[in-house]
Amino acid sequence: MNRQPWIVSAALFFCFVSPLSAQEEQSGGTQALPPGIRGLIGRTEVNGTDDLTSETQALSIWAHTKKLFDTPVFSILEGTVTHEKVQPYDLTHWGTRAGLGWEFSKADQATLTYRYDLEKVYNVSPDADAAFSSVAGDTDVTALGLTFTHDTRDDSFYATQGIKLAAMGEVASEAFGGDYDFGRLQGTFSGYITPFADGA
Repeated sequence: MNRQPWIVSAALFFCFVSPLSAQEEQSGGTQALPPGIRGLIGRTEVNGTDDLTSETQALSIWAHTKKLFDTPVFSILEGTVTHEKVQPYDLTHWGTRAGLGWEFSKADQATLTYRYDLEKVYNVSPDADAAFSSVAGDTDVTALGLTFTHDTRDDSFYATQGIKLAAMGEVASEAFGGDYDFGRLQGTFSGYITPFADGA
C-alpha cells in the first residue's frame, strides 16, 4: 500500500507551535532531555527522542494532554519513523498511536488506544533466510488496545524511587484496516531505589 507519511504530522505540529521561554520552562518544572525535547503547552506535554547511527535512523515524538475540559480525561498522540539497514534487508517503519484515558488517581490510569504501523521490507538479499523474503513489501498492522498503569515513580525519565506496573491487552484485525488478525497480552514491571543519597 502506498500511504502518505501523515502519521507524525500531528505530533510534529505540537512541537513547532511550542514557543517555550526559559521562564516558562522553569515555572513548569520541565527538564532538558538530550537528545530530545520536552515542553509544556498549557496542559500538553511534548517529548521527542532520536537515534542516529550508521545502521539506524529513528525519530519518535509524542504529546500528552492532561485534564481535558478540566476532567480526569487525558489524550495521547505518538508518532515514530525508523529506517534500518541491516545485512539481509532494509526496513522502513512508520507508526502512530492515539488514545484517550482516564486518570483514577495520580498513580493509576487506564488508556484506550488505536495503533497503526506500516512496515516496508525491501532490498532483501538473495542469500537471506526465506522468512525475510516472505515478509518483503508493505505490511499494515492496526490494533485497538486497553492499558492499565500503576506508576509511583518520582520522575518519568530519571526515576530514583517508586515502581511502574502496566498490563495491556490488544486486538489487531483486518476490520480496522490492517493485514493481520491477532491478539496479545503484555505486562511490564519496573522498580527503582536509590541505595546511597547524594554526597554519601
